[in-house]
Amino acid sequence: MKMPALTEIGSFGKPHGIKGEISASIDIDGIELCRDDFVFACIDGLDVPFRVTDIRTKGSGYLLTLKGINDEKSAALLANKALMMPDIEIDEASDQIYLEDLIGYTVTDGGTTVGKILGYEEPTADNPLFEVETPQGETILIPANDELICDIDFDKETIEMDLPSGLIGLNSSTK
Repeated sequence: MKMPALTEIGSFGKPHGIKGEISASIDIDGIELCRDDFVFACIDGLDVPFRVTDIRTKGSGYLLTLKGINDEKSAALLANKALMMPDIEIDEASDQIYLEDLIGYTVTDGGTTVGKILGYEEPTADNPLFEVETPQGETILIPANDELICDIDFDKETIEMDLPSGLIGLNSSTK
């Protein structure tokens, strides 16, 4: 997967408290940050992603808790840096879709609901996995492989997949 194009949407402010929370402001109308969104900051010349694990409003801005930022010192590294997000538009020329754009989508297989995408993991660059919560409340990992994806409905936020029989226990009792 290639790095998504980023858009500067605002800026990080100062750390808030000692547990790593940091203030942020959004400068673009219509942009809302949500839990599980990825935000980026340029650190030492590299665009570093952070998953939003908690978000609160404060005045006209936000207080963000970011995965991996657990103390005031770490949060201070982001202070006054540009706050960026991946472009959510799909590059029509390459049909490139980013895994983070599919968080929240419902996965189906042959019309049967497999579950909702909570996130993804990339144990290796060539084999990303969707983290999916089943209707039974279990969290499972399924391959986010192009060859298994039949259709993505962006309006309904669903992904129809053709998963190998027994891959996730759809045809057997749950664990």
